[in-house]
Amino acid sequence: MTQALLAASCFSLFPHAYSATYVILDIVVTAYYPFSKRHSNYPQFVLGFCIAYGVVVGALSTGIVPITAWGGLFSVDPQLLSLFLAILFWTVIFDTVYAHLDVHIDALMGVGSTAMRFRHCARRFLATQLFCMICALVVLGVAGDFGAAYG
Repeated sequence: MTQALLAASCFSLFPHAYSATYVILDIVVTAYYPFSKRHSNYPQFVLGFCIAYGVVVGALSTGIVPITAWGGLFSVDPQLLSLFLAILFWTVIFDTVYAHLDVHIDALMGVGSTAMRFRHCARRFLATQLFCMICALVVLGVAGDFGAAYG
């Protein structure tokens, strides 16, 4: 709790006064993460969201507004979204591989994970996540006009 309050106080230094409102979502999801294994088979996605949300906070600290609204329509920065998704998928990949170490213990304890959910088709699941991550990185390169050296 003390760390959360100290972190929240740092947002007063950000260029936009409303930056703290973006972080409320991450605080809620981060607080939920320890319980997500009890409520879901997808805690790796919750962890991925928490880690990838650092991209949003980093963008806010530089003055970039991740989501803008014009007349009721919302627009998300494509580079920011692509990097967010790439990090999310990468987190799901490495944490699913790591979770395979505890599959037998998790089964006994009734704890969920993507390793438990996809234990019989883990390679297919991980390959899908890798494909999604690569697609997000390609979109990032195109949206950022990074050129041929990026590809």
